[in-house]
Amino acid sequence: MALKFINVVKVVQVNASATTPQDIADHIDHCETLRAKAEAARAKIKKLQAEVTPYSEAMAKLATMITQHTDATGIDKLQEVTLFGEKAGAKAGKKTLTRTVTSQKLARKLLTEAVYDQTATIALKVLDQYLTQAEKETLLTESYGDRGVTLVPKPKNG
Repeated sequence: MALKFINVVKVVQVNASATTPQDIADHIDHCETLRAKAEAARAKIKKLQAEVTPYSEAMAKLATMITQHTDATGIDKLQEVTLFGEKAGAKAGKKTLTRTVTSQKLARKLLTEAVYDQTATIALKVLDQYLTQAEKETLLTESYGDRGVTLVPKPKNG
């Protein structure tokens, strides 16, 4: 099968060792051969995931109930707890610990500016909200990764 490019202005082969259009065409056909089996497996996974959802929701509710019970009865947050029903027991581990930096300025001071500058992260959406386009172009670099690819039906006239 020959590879046909639709709506492409120019195809450039960078060097002799680069992937050829025929290599791509062959791999498209290989992917198409695998697609039916993969789609059937995805459908099974979706069905199985739907069957698991009630259990996952019930376990989340149980975790909340046990946490509320242990908080209300004064059980130490670092103590593991086992509770029993008629059919089974539930073992609850230590309460999870969440830590949050309360002062970025103090963190910068305590870590020293050099360490802070190397380790601190800023969400890109925050920069997008507060910086002008010119400031973003000065501060950020952009790079492109691989293209997303999906298989499409072959045109009937091609």
